[in-house]
Amino acid sequence: MVALFLVLVLSHAPGLLAEEEYYGSISRLEQCSGADNLTVKFNTLYMNYNGDTRYTLTFNLTCSKPLDKPMDMMFEVRKCATEHGPCEDFLNHTIENLCTELETEGSIPATLFVMAGLPAKCPIPKGDYVTEKTEIKIHPELLAMGRFGNYWQFKLQLAHPTPSGPDILLCLYVEGRVATVKAKKLKRRKGR
Repeated sequence: MVALFLVLVLSHAPGLLAEEEYYGSISRLEQCSGADNLTVKFNTLYMNYNGDTRYTLTFNLTCSKPLDKPMDMMFEVRKCATEHGPCEDFLNHTIENLCTELETEGSIPATLFVMAGLPAKCPIPKGDYVTEKTEIKIHPELLAMGRFGNYWQFKLQLAHPTPSGPDILLCLYVEGRVATVKAKKLKRRKGR
């Protein structure tokens, strides 16, 4: 789902790739603060750095009741001047009718749910779901966000839409950094 954040950001800012190379790191991945009473709760959630842009994701979550239509997936992306702020809104996006997207084979949400060990169809049964050491890689186009800033905050939420506002079911918070690395061109000396 973290990858989905990044894909959505890039879909709203095409043509980001340049001659520069980018390096990305995830510094914080956790359930949103104050989200202990939500329908979907992370019991464990952590990421290990494997080098380059690769990470291993492990989590155990409990879904206390079935998740069914209508359900939306909401993303908030903030760009920050430094690791500790100040930050400003960069992108807010909602995928409405998430269940329909899940039922579309090969869609980004369906692919991500399967990768996370969740069923890619509604209703999603209540129960415990475990993903152990699933390798994820930060997509190169995602790293091109470094052209807009170095520090980023992402929030992912699943929610039932209601007339009084969304009923939040799941909330995931991520902080990351993207740095630009300019490749040096080495000149060869004559005779070598």
